[in-house]
Amino acid sequence: PAYRAKLTRNKQRRCKLKTLTNLAVAVCIGLSAYANASAVNNTFEPMNTSVKNTERHIALDLAVIKSTADIYKLDVAESPLSLLSSDTRNRFIDSLVFNERGLAGFSYIGLEAELTPSQIYKLLGYFGAQHLASVMTNARTETSTDILILNQQPPYQPLRGKEITPMGPPGDHKGYACSERATCRESAGAICMSSC
Repeated sequence: PAYRAKLTRNKQRRCKLKTLTNLAVAVCIGLSAYANASAVNNTFEPMNTSVKNTERHIALDLAVIKSTADIYKLDVAESPLSLLSSDTRNRFIDSLVFNERGLAGFSYIGLEAELTPSQIYKLLGYFGAQHLASVMTNARTETSTDILILNQQPPYQPLRGKEITPMGPPGDHKGYACSERATCRESAGAICMSSC
């Protein structure tokens, strides 16, 4: 009986040890998979789980234009860029700021002057920034869709004692330009995006 009890205790220890070993292996595999996923996408950042932030993250990831080189690959005649006059189109393209995440900022003055909110929405959709069409309040409205787009504008909130328009995640600001990585500087007619 004592020998049998000792065998049972040893069997239980081996069973616990095997369970702990399997658990450790599972944790290691999980951590390895997480590390590999992060390494594949080196721009991975923890995201706010709100629907708007998720939609904006997806829009940036699926954007047709993510760099200046992408603009020159685009057939302008087939894109909403064709709706802009030549001078305004060139000024808009010159104002674009890109980083590894895509569009980080741009000047919107020419867009407001020449396009409707619907046209701006289509154009900014190429950059994954269509949500910013709602802040183009000086654009001419021609359709009910234009009005719907403009009605999506969020309220004004203070930043560093000044009134700005946050368009979503912290760092998306009307009246600021993306001057360098993670730095928005005050600039009339510009938008500094959260991807700056």
